[in-house]
Amino acid sequence: MSGRPRRAVGRPNMAEQGPAANLDVYLGKLAVDWGLITQEQLRAALAQQSREVEEGRIPVRRLGEILLSTGLITKAQLDALLEAQRSRHADPAMAVANDMRLGQHLVQHGLVTPRQVNECLKLQAEAVDRGDQPVPTLCDLLLQKQYIGEEALRQALETQQRTTLICVLCGKRYPVTGYDPTKAYRCRDCKGDLVSTVGMISEAPEDTGLVLPFAPAPIQLDPARPASNAASTRPTPAGSEPSSGAVVPAPVPFGRYLLMREIGRGGMAVVYEAKDTTLDRKVALKMMIDNPYLDPAEAAQDEERFLREARFCASLSKHPNIVSVYEAGVMEGKRYIVMEFIEGHPMSRWRRMGSLSVRQQIALLRDVALAVHFAHDNGIIHRDLKPQNVLVDEERRPHITDFGLAKAAGDNVSASLTAPRMTVGTPQYMSPEQAKGLKTVDRRTDVWSLGVMLFEILTGRPPFTGVTPIEILMKVVNNPVPTPSQVLRGGHPALDKSIESICMRALAKDPRDRYPTAKAFAEDLSRWLKGEEVRPVEAPVRSWLASFKAPPWVSRVMPYAAAAVAVAAVVYAIAGRPQDDHLARDLERAEEFIRESDPRSAYVAYSLILRRHPQCAEALVGKQRAKSRMEEADARERAAIQEQARQEANAWAEQRIEQINREKKRAEEKAEESRRRSDIFAGRPFLTLPGHSNVILAVAYSPDGQTLASSSFDDTIRIWDVKTHHARNVITGAFGCVLSLAFSPDGSSLLSGGSDASVRVWNAANGEIRHLLTGHAGPVHAVAWSPAGDRFSSAGTDRIVRIWDAASGRLVHALGGHADAIYDLDFSRDGKVLASAGGDRTIRLWDAAAGRETAVLKGHTGPVRAVAFDPRGTMLASGSDDKMVMFWDPRTGQDLRTRSGHSDHVLSVAFASDGRTLASGGRDKMIKMWDAVTGEVLQTLYGHTAGVRTLAFSPDAKTLVSGAGDFKIESDGRVSVWGNIDLLVRFWGGAK
Repeated sequence: MSGRPRRAVGRPNMAEQGPAANLDVYLGKLAVDWGLITQEQLRAALAQQSREVEEGRIPVRRLGEILLSTGLITKAQLDALLEAQRSRHADPAMAVANDMRLGQHLVQHGLVTPRQVNECLKLQAEAVDRGDQPVPTLCDLLLQKQYIGEEALRQALETQQRTTLICVLCGKRYPVTGYDPTKAYRCRDCKGDLVSTVGMISEAPEDTGLVLPFAPAPIQLDPARPASNAASTRPTPAGSEPSSGAVVPAPVPFGRYLLMREIGRGGMAVVYEAKDTTLDRKVALKMMIDNPYLDPAEAAQDEERFLREARFCASLSKHPNIVSVYEAGVMEGKRYIVMEFIEGHPMSRWRRMGSLSVRQQIALLRDVALAVHFAHDNGIIHRDLKPQNVLVDEERRPHITDFGLAKAAGDNVSASLTAPRMTVGTPQYMSPEQAKGLKTVDRRTDVWSLGVMLFEILTGRPPFTGVTPIEILMKVVNNPVPTPSQVLRGGHPALDKSIESICMRALAKDPRDRYPTAKAFAEDLSRWLKGEEVRPVEAPVRSWLASFKAPPWVSRVMPYAAAAVAVAAVVYAIAGRPQDDHLARDLERAEEFIRESDPRSAYVAYSLILRRHPQCAEALVGKQRAKSRMEEADARERAAIQEQARQEANAWAEQRIEQINREKKRAEEKAEESRRRSDIFAGRPFLTLPGHSNVILAVAYSPDGQTLASSSFDDTIRIWDVKTHHARNVITGAFGCVLSLAFSPDGSSLLSGGSDASVRVWNAANGEIRHLLTGHAGPVHAVAWSPAGDRFSSAGTDRIVRIWDAASGRLVHALGGHADAIYDLDFSRDGKVLASAGGDRTIRLWDAAAGRETAVLKGHTGPVRAVAFDPRGTMLASGSDDKMVMFWDPRTGQDLRTRSGHSDHVLSVAFASDGRTLASGGRDKMIKMWDAVTGEVLQTLYGHTAGVRTLAFSPDAKTLVSGAGDFKIESDGRVSVWGNIDLLVRFWGGAK
């Protein structure tokens, strides 16, 4: 294998073709997301690439080449896409770190030896040092050395995708397949953050024999071994929230301090909870990570940043909302900072745990803004404000921390501690001027970050998101800021025009349109919190280019100038004449490199011009956009000619393909119908609807049977098209998860009950909120709509049944009687009787019009979880924790039949429209189909891997939909669809 020549693309090898294909798909997705091409154009380009593979073309063209050759994108656009792709996939340090984890995985499973992996990692490190592109992956090298077979490697890569997450609060572990580190995961029990065990002390491999070539641990936490022989641990990404905080085997002495446990780790430092033995107090000790693989200049910059953080914090220690610094120095060869220890969590975690209301979070942000203003008045700009850098203690007081990226007001940013390898700030919270790399960064940059934090409080997400940092930064620079109301379509009681105006002024793209100080921002927040009037401010649209008139000679030079000459023309147009000697020299040097055909040096000169004269950037971007539009127009004209030729040449072929597709579709439909019947008679669902990421809590059919709604513990409602099985809409406006759903009789509205004690009425077509009703004192487990559509009901843990007027949202009745939580509701067919199922083991019947209790049905020996009327209103079914399904006569309250069939709690029941068939779902993961007249089990449906929590029949009784999940195990978040139920009932009913 090692003797064969290596091709860049096209070779049918898993270690080469697979990653290349993945990169092409990622590049195509970026092009679509940026609006450069359509989905249809992307599919056509990928199809062309597939044809070249089938034809044996060598080398096969990459997707970018195909898009460029067909005129769909320009060269400048392709370069931007490739740069974004490289930032996501081609960072050598990240690639080697990922390969290190893969190597440990292979060794632990006995597929390779430590010596073989170390040999390949050494070859990889040498390639990084030489600057080879692309850097060979560990897969490439192991296959090349024939240390492992392709099939064994493929299986190992699949098993490696299974990641263990641990809760930072309760320590519970969860196995996860397809872990995405960009997403937030929460513990199902305590709602704490889940973090990957990769990189934790307790998970560091001790026996693999592998040597990690990057960032060793700063100190050995096992007192049984000397610090000089410390085993390496993998650091979590910079800016990460505190780690699990597992207690170390025993306190480790460090000077006069005892290191108790690790509470946080970033790319440059690790933070310990420590005890000051002299003053007998708890402190936070931040220790710099020694990285021998950094060059001396980079190491010096890291050290200077560390020292500046200590100096800045020490100068601000008088403020109660800024973490105090007690001491800084060097001990045992390690640089450290001793700070005030805050008992609490980052502001982001308080928000995700739901422990703070929106108003409380805004009040915290006001205090943060005042502390930021104090720092500004003392000449310090933070430059990395975000919720993770604000600790909130148990008394709900905020404390700003992490001044590692701070600078003194007036400092030159380019001359400060911002090496090219670093990103100055966190992309989601960076201001446009930070994202552009301009040196004109002042206190208004921190005002922008405060605005992002307010936006996140109001909507649950930053204004700009993306897959890669460069994608986010491009949006920060180029895209308009969305308003919170545009993001939060569902509405929220705290969101009004005043608070939105405050947020949008802080997020003005032009710094001159923002609040001039953080104090002014805080004062407006205070006015809003007091209910005082806040005058809306519309930020004017400013552009100094709008009044600019270029000299006549510019138009003659620009269309044909090379990159550096284009820069020169723009700069001369701005300045009128070369008054700045530095500017003139830079322009002359750039032109000289172009004449010498030295593009790399020209690019460096071009970069220097933009850095030294940032006012040129906006003009250059505008000119480049105009040039791109001209190129795109030419490309569209060429594409139109090519398209006409293709249409004429392929007319006959398209007709033939259409005929074949019709025949194929008819055959597939027949096969699908046969498969559905086979599945239903075997007790399996014929279809599952993916989309939710957690336990399914409720499902509901619209009265016309064309729409299905589902809700999940992932805090979303999905509206599905029954014919296409695709989600029409995803509603995210509910704060907390939705526990129950019901459509109005005309299908225009969707009723939901939530864990936040609210009842919401949504527009079923577009997901907009119509009513937000409050009054419940706890989660709302059940909602039901009367058949007439004029009223609906809700109930939950506060043990009160509430009946509402559907038109006005006015409360009509509040009915008490249950002694425990209420789990389900259902109206009779005529709407006169309302049934409620309670944890007090009773079913209560209510006169819906008069608002009074008419009967109490007793018979279950456990909490009653579900209740349902048959379509005629002559029978009532219920399910309970006692594992029984009971059938009642609602007119007399008589127990008609009690049936056992489930081996665990019965969580849901539903009648079909024929009135004879009942479905019940249990915690035993099964669905039972019952003959309601005889009480016999017709069929048992299998397929769920957790308890069946919710059921719904389609109006024609042909389809049953179910949702399942268990908060103690992983849930796939799929809605199951069971078809041909009517055939099953007829078949098994006849057999009985």
